[in-house]
Amino acid sequence: MNPFHASPDPSLPESQSGVGDIARVVNSGLPLAAGLRASAEENSSGRERAALLALADQLEAGVALDEALANQRGLPPEFTELIAAGTRSGRLAPILADYLNLQRQRYGVRQRLLVSAMYPVVVFVLVGLVSLIFPIWIAPGLRELYSDFGIELPSISLFVLSMSELIELTWPLLLLGMFGILLLPLLHEVLPGKGGRQRLLGLVPILGSSLRMAGKSEMAFLLGTLMRSRVDILDALGVMSTTLKDYTLRSGCRQLAQQLREGRPPRELFWGPSVVPADIVHVLVQEYDPEIAGEQLRMLGHVYAQQTETRLRFLFMLLEPLAIFGVVLGIGVSTLSVMYPLIRLLNDLS
Repeated sequence: MNPFHASPDPSLPESQSGVGDIARVVNSGLPLAAGLRASAEENSSGRERAALLALADQLEAGVALDEALANQRGLPPEFTELIAAGTRSGRLAPILADYLNLQRQRYGVRQRLLVSAMYPVVVFVLVGLVSLIFPIWIAPGLRELYSDFGIELPSISLFVLSMSELIELTWPLLLLGMFGILLLPLLHEVLPGKGGRQRLLGLVPILGSSLRMAGKSEMAFLLGTLMRSRVDILDALGVMSTTLKDYTLRSGCRQLAQQLREGRPPRELFWGPSVVPADIVHVLVQEYDPEIAGEQLRMLGHVYAQQTETRLRFLFMLLEPLAIFGVVLGIGVSTLSVMYPLIRLLNDLS
């Protein structure tokens, strides 16, 4: 086996394999450029292989590691910032080791949540397809029947038949919209205006609190990683103010850093207004040894992550019966409202 490259880490997704290669080479103490070239030869992803070779070329040309990483696309922004912070503090290897552990935990939680979401998603799709049966195949025949016999319909029957006609004309768009809803998590990450959408999602019951808890978990993990490696607190807050996925917490980190630059005593920060979670601020104001504070923050991150997973699992469990109940109720009301005139017609004919 190539001495510069270990076998790929099965606990990380392929999109993180390049990060793992860099971390393993740095932690091994081997020459970085040579190690990256050896890693590229055994990397199964063409994109990752090209990125590792380009990074090795820049390092051999004398470009600093943090600058070379900044020029590479496709690497997570927090990874680049952590590299820069680790280079400045002289503790790059432990930061990378902690970061890889964080990525493994994130990936594990994401996989478990995806498994939990699969059944509600399948139910949502099937219920959506079933709900199209009445307006597309049943309602048109009833409209024609009532028109032929000149039956005067009640208001609710007229409304249901009008909506059914609209659905019959636009059902392809409705299907696209339904699948678009399933793609919203992916679109949210790539479309502009993410901060505004985060604030709107924060107003949604259960989902909003889950997203806020996930942001707290990320902040606690990253801050704990940086403090364990004795990165200056202002430097750590600067890293998080540009890399956290929660834009509100980014603003809170900038606010907290500004208060520290103004020379406010640490204990005053706990009582002042801030969007930074009180539990995290409480750890900071205790003035513990950075190693102890970092470990406490990482434990706090685990607690937040578990709470996030629990709330999202509950949300998935809640959506399934609500979707079924809503569709069954809608189909039942629609069927009764349009079948009642037919029953009355049959009684009159008999």
